[in-house]
Amino acid sequence: MASTDKIALLELIRKIGFEDGDVDFIGVRDTGGREVLGFDIGTSEDGSFWLTFIRSLVARGLRGVQLVISDAHEGLRSAIGSALTGATWQRCRVHTDSRH
Repeated sequence: MASTDKIALLELIRKIGFEDGDVDFIGVRDTGGREVLGFDIGTSEDGSFWLTFIRSLVARGLRGVQLVISDAHEGLRSAIGSALTGATWQRCRVHTDSRH
């Protein structure tokens, strides 16, 4: 993760079993290229999980995030605001559809 990259993040969650979730952050460069920035398995989607996860990406060099697209979990939105200063948040269109 180069410090000059301008990256948008897309957060995808796929449930594994009933309690654990696989969390993937995928970066999209301003050129359209994509890369997996990080992944984790969490038993909860609370704010502390998200804050720890996003801070780990920042500690590994994630910089220049302009936009985060995700579902509307309050803990996630709070962590984005705390750890990714200056990034704009947008709700994922899939998650705005009442069928999902």
